[in-house]
Amino acid sequence: MKRRFAISLLLVLLSSIIAVRGEYIGFHAIVTEPGTLKEALSDRWDKIDSLVVRGPINADDFEVIYHGIRFGRIDVLNLEYANLENNELPSVAFCKDDGYRAYVRRVILPDNIERFGKMALYMVAIDTINIPSSLQELGIASFAFSQLGLSTITIPEGVKEIPHSCFMSVEGPEQAILPSTIETIDIYGFSYSTIKDVIIPEAVDSIGMYAFFYSLQESFTVPASCTTIGMHPFSCCRYLKDITVLSEITTLPEGFVYLAVSLEKVTLPSTIKTFGKQAFAICESLTTIDLPYQLETIGEECFMNCHSLDSIVLPPTLQHIGKGAFMNCTGMDKIYSLAQTPPTCEDAVAFIGVPQDIPVYIPIGTMDSYQNAQGWKYFTNFIETENFPNAVIDVVNDPTTVNSRAYWSNSNLVIEAEGVTHRPVEYHVYTVDGRLVDHGIVTEAGVTLQIPQGAYIVRVANKVHKVM
Repeated sequence: MKRRFAISLLLVLLSSIIAVRGEYIGFHAIVTEPGTLKEALSDRWDKIDSLVVRGPINADDFEVIYHGIRFGRIDVLNLEYANLENNELPSVAFCKDDGYRAYVRRVILPDNIERFGKMALYMVAIDTINIPSSLQELGIASFAFSQLGLSTITIPEGVKEIPHSCFMSVEGPEQAILPSTIETIDIYGFSYSTIKDVIIPEAVDSIGMYAFFYSLQESFTVPASCTTIGMHPFSCCRYLKDITVLSEITTLPEGFVYLAVSLEKVTLPSTIKTFGKQAFAICESLTTIDLPYQLETIGEECFMNCHSLDSIVLPPTLQHIGKGAFMNCTGMDKIYSLAQTPPTCEDAVAFIGVPQDIPVYIPIGTMDSYQNAQGWKYFTNFIETENFPNAVIDVVNDPTTVNSRAYWSNSNLVIEAEGVTHRPVEYHVYTVDGRLVDHGIVTEAGVTLQIPQGAYIVRVANKVHKVM
């Protein structure tokens, strides 16, 4: 009986100790039931600078903590020994509906947290906070509009999604290290934030619309695993200089790199058949771009106001050019169109603003059709030719389709194809400017070519690969 009384007395003393060091006041609150922190703090809630909580707590207790931050003096919050309900940092833990930005100098979270709730750290200013390695799930807008004194945010392995607006308008961090388990970066995931270094993991299969809107990054690589890309994923990225898409998508979404004014280099897969509306609009530093060899549609205002674009090679597969697609491309000095039938232009101003007298190179025998086609008759200097800068013009005429691949191995170019034992499969290797380097038949063992390593276009039957 005496022992039980002594333990109870000790707990009471621990929960009521106030350490005063000058004007600095710390308090260690011990709670035995969730929802009882208010009673433990009693009338001390507005005098405490540093609060340590031990025991089970829930969302109601976080209301009390917020009250102590907002109207009291709490600027250090130690939850290392607290047991959060459902192992979750609750929704809107540090923000209410009054628009006030709570400031906490330091937050220590327990190492068993598995989830951050919706807007858990929304709009809070924190100098130092730990992200527990046990974390498995982030809620919508978990860090949105927060100010953090961290240079790097590391998301633990196991987290599969950067949800809607998760890091939207975050201020402070410049780097986010994502785990290999991330599969989805949702709408507005990193938009408007100061984070300028994010490597998209190879497991990502979905990038939502506006995911990196107004990002500060200079380079992006969309991994081969990515099958879905929303509208405007990299638009308004004013520092973006190069972007590479490794996934075999068929459509480049609307506003893909819209207003990426510093963009200089674009690498796209040959599988793309459609460029969406304004996909490259106002990319003022873009001087050249290699269009995919299966491209069929260039969307409305796709290259509008790309003033530095000096030439374009339109592939033989192109069928349609949208309204104002090349509007105000004032730096254009030549156009190559490989299509035997002029790609239809949605209106007469598809090329408005492009100098009318620049040479437009077209296939032999197509002069009349180009001169009389809507949009194309805007030009005055058509030149029929067989010498196009891109020699891979017969791809669409070969009906053979095989599964194939081309890649570098030990400084050699390796070409492989399926089904070669049943029928001959031809390959052709070209430089990017259209010069034929090698051609022949793919054997069952594949073909290994000892050629200078660099960028090449490899055609196997009617499938085209770009190797670099």
